[in-house]
Amino acid sequence: MKKGLLLMVIAVVALGASVAPPAHAVVCTVDNVPAATLLLPYFEVDLANPNGADTTFTINNASATAVLAHVTLWTDLGVPTQTFDIYLTGYDVEKVDLRLLFAAGVTPRTASAGQDPAEKISPHGPVSQDINFASCNGRLPLPPLTAAEVAHIRAAHTGAASPTFGGNCSGLAVGDNIARGYVTIDSVNACNPFLPDDPLYVPYITFQNVFFGNFEYVNRTLTTTYAGALVGVEASFSNPEVSVPGQYTFYGRYNNYTATDRREPLATQWQTRILSNAAFGQNTDLIVWRDPGVASTPFACGGNPSWYPLPLENLVLFDEQEFPVVPAPATSNLFAAAAQRIPASSLGSPYASGYVRATLSLPAGTGSVNPPEDVRARQSYVFAVTSSNGKYGIGLNGFALDTACAVLSHDANQPIVNPFMGTVFPGDGSTNVPVSQKVNFSFSEKVTITPTAFKIECPTGSNIPFTSNPAGSGPSFSFQLTPTPSLPANTACKATGFASQITGTSHVGANPPADIVTNFTTAP
Repeated sequence: MKKGLLLMVIAVVALGASVAPPAHAVVCTVDNVPAATLLLPYFEVDLANPNGADTTFTINNASATAVLAHVTLWTDLGVPTQTFDIYLTGYDVEKVDLRLLFAAGVTPRTASAGQDPAEKISPHGPVSQDINFASCNGRLPLPPLTAAEVAHIRAAHTGAASPTFGGNCSGLAVGDNIARGYVTIDSVNACNPFLPDDPLYVPYITFQNVFFGNFEYVNRTLTTTYAGALVGVEASFSNPEVSVPGQYTFYGRYNNYTATDRREPLATQWQTRILSNAAFGQNTDLIVWRDPGVASTPFACGGNPSWYPLPLENLVLFDEQEFPVVPAPATSNLFAAAAQRIPASSLGSPYASGYVRATLSLPAGTGSVNPPEDVRARQSYVFAVTSSNGKYGIGLNGFALDTACAVLSHDANQPIVNPFMGTVFPGDGSTNVPVSQKVNFSFSEKVTITPTAFKIECPTGSNIPFTSNPAGSGPSFSFQLTPTPSLPANTACKATGFASQITGTSHVGANPPADIVTNFTTAP
């Protein structure tokens, strides 16, 4: 096991200083601090190409106390498939490579003092505790997964039928032989075989906020690597936000919202920057984890869980001048699964750069009855992977705008795009506009137009002919008007988009609230 972290600790002790306790933050805030549960919001492993997509993650113990971590794999539709325990001495770290697990059943090799008295497997440092967990006898060190277990997780995480699930399926059948899903890591008091959706798991879960970690998405074929911090989910035994039955907690869907897990929920509303510029090879993928709100179980192949697809409350895209676009109705299925990686280019934005604001709770009228605290609330997590030419890139955590402990008011807090908006360039009051300038009308959703929807006058009352790109009635997010001939010099001009002749396609039958008008003066 890796002990690099101890070098710093030992140096502190040598100076006569005490080792500081791990940092803690307030429960019901999405922050990067040691926690009782860690979430890897999404993983992918290419089962056909050994140099293709892979995911690795590390689990770190922020305390001197030895602890047990209970690792669970979940499909992209939220069905748990496999679990195992990892022992960590004080200030320890353990790495898990999911390719090794899915390809050959290779599991992390750890053991507590009782199973490793000679400290050949899990040695400990001078300021680290190493104790015996008797419950781990016969369970640690972990054996490799059996052939049947490997076949099970490979099938379950690619949307295929698994004999372990009685021939049923448990994930999306994308058809590309890439295993997908997410991972949770819980602090527990004993080695155990139970999955978090099993009522027998409840006595084992603890409230030790001691874990932190990182993950990497690696693709050797594409020579790309993206990294981020595992999501920390803090626990509190006494905080009423996570200890009172009926409150929304991280594992609430598995304990009937009785708060026995005592873990904070994540946020429901997110904001992150996106790029989608083919000319420069720039693209952003959104890693999105969502809580369906109900337990997911295996289902007949060809079908889906009862909750799928998972709708969202609201999504708005902004350009860098804060102009909003509503790409689809609020009930769209842009992030329909429990875990997914979605190209930002598929969101329908007309902009090459900007940011997205997503409210991942449920829209009104979906018939949800849980969680009792707020039946529409759905916790989630967003992570953005941005690359250039498919190689050079970074991974950035999204910015949480709320927490499911106190959800921002539904609908009322959304950006106002009602029914939709339009802008025009050159802007109103512009001067010294080149005579060759084209006039651009842009809208927050695709619109259709009549043949007389736009007019250019130079001066007012003197119509200027033009051609339109695109030609015809649309639908389109924008229309570019090219005057033929060029605009007259040193002249006051006016361009108008008539609201009554412009019709939205998302807000069907709706028109802009007013005519879109700009007055500008051309250069001498």
